[in-house]
Amino acid sequence: MSLSTKKFKNGKNFIGTSLNPVMLVDLINDLTDINLKTCELIWSLPDVASKPAIKYPKLIIPYKRDMNRRISEQEARFVYCSVLNNSEFFYSIETPTEREYRLSGKGKRSASTDLSIYKYTNGFKKLVNVEFKAHNARFNEIEKDIKKLVHEGITGNWFHLLVNVNSRTLKALFGKIKRALIENYSEKISILFCFCVLSKRWACIKHFSWDSEKRTENYDIFIERFFEFDYEVKRKIKVIDGNEWLIYAGT
Repeated sequence: MSLSTKKFKNGKNFIGTSLNPVMLVDLINDLTDINLKTCELIWSLPDVASKPAIKYPKLIIPYKRDMNRRISEQEARFVYCSVLNNSEFFYSIETPTEREYRLSGKGKRSASTDLSIYKYTNGFKKLVNVEFKAHNARFNEIEKDIKKLVHEGITGNWFHLLVNVNSRTLKALFGKIKRALIENYSEKISILFCFCVLSKRWACIKHFSWDSEKRTENYDIFIERFFEFDYEVKRKIKVIDGNEWLIYAGT
């Protein structure tokens, strides 16, 4: 891993990480394992009307007043942290961004990342920024988080929790993410996408890796091809054309 020190306006030195291809593959493999374990634990979470089914985390799903289960991106983040607590990695919550962003039309300012992952090697090195989303989020909510994952200069992880899906859900979400990526171009982008479906105990994962120096196709075309995914939903999710998405189904 090669390190580059950058000086920002606040006078602090930021140690950025530039991973060689082998190290990036190892990191993506570790991230994939963390995401899959997070999905497994989310699928096993008890609600307030059931009995504990797992030893950790000590998290339960509450009911809303209409007696439907209430689950959000916060459950995903707490479970993800539980997985990290049993790993070699360290993490911070609501990490201030290194760059300033215009997120509300009121000028640029520092923002925050939901969670950042570090490894300790003669000091803490930030390796990954993680953003959590739930349900069919609006475009502006998706775009502001994609913007941060793209422009902070390290690998990102997009973890998206869905209670259920139909044959249009993922296509609609993918459309918003594609638009957000097109509007936030960078010469190098590394984001691991994970979509976790609670009721189906099903997940799909894929690494978005763009490097303008190594890719010959147009950026927009690359995005379009990356998110090609054909499926149908009956009782279960049936994948017709997975397009190299890693499909994981719980028991």
